[in-house]
Amino acid sequence: MHSTTTNPSRININTTGRFRITATISFNASSVGRRTLLIRKNAAGSTGGGTFVQQDNRATPVSGSGQATVTWEESFLDTDYFECWAQDSGGSLALNDAQLSVRFVGV
Repeated sequence: MHSTTTNPSRININTTGRFRITATISFNASSVGRRTLLIRKNAAGSTGGGTFVQQDNRATPVSGSGQATVTWEESFLDTDYFECWAQDSGGSLALNDAQLSVRFVGV
């Protein structure tokens, strides 16, 4: 599903079927900006490429910490892949944690 040398930004789907993908990021508070978690299918490394899937775009909390989560379920071909991006529209983006879950849910 993932290669650390060839297209390391991609999660490759190697089996045709239906999958549920959940991605979560957590980040510290900041007085500026928004944080966005974006998923695209077959995007070739571009935040504007491929097919838009889901995004969670939220203001950065001024105290405590924040979290963005995206869950998506879709049928994939064995040649499809997806990519996730964490973006920042203010100060520098420092993630506390990032998690990704990919589950096969059927044909």
